[in-house]
Amino acid sequence: MGGFTWCRFAGQFELRPCLRQGTGPSSDTLARLRRAEGDSAVIREELARLFTVEERHRRLFARLVIAFGLSIVVFVVGTVLIWVFESGQKGGDINGFGDAAFFCSVQLLTISSSITNPLTPAGKVVDVVLEAWAIFVVTAVAGSFATFFSSGDKS
Repeated sequence: MGGFTWCRFAGQFELRPCLRQGTGPSSDTLARLRRAEGDSAVIREELARLFTVEERHRRLFARLVIAFGLSIVVFVVGTVLIWVFESGQKGGDINGFGDAAFFCSVQLLTISSSITNPLTPAGKVVDVVLEAWAIFVVTAVAGSFATFFSSGDKS
């Protein structure tokens, strides 16, 4: 919109002295004003296109909601399983439900923390499943955005 505003300002700036003197605008000025009007139409079309929800927007939103919803389910199930398998283990850092929830959130966000890895075989399996799910979700969301943007400008 900045270009349009400056074109209109420049057109008005050049027209005012001409109108005060009683002479008409030059053909150059009229051409610039026509271009500015054309630019404003292009800007309006682009803004309308940006704020129009298309089918591809709905697909991206649905994919993100599915990924987020399933991640919440995996988080809750993983937290309960880690709490059951690892709570109270000698030498472990998971002493309660809050510790299990923290451990699962750290694993799903693929960041590290000072909590030690699970000690029981079942806890280790849950840990591997959580890490695999995190990698799957990160790649699926990245792929969804790549598909969204690559199918973008068809016009």
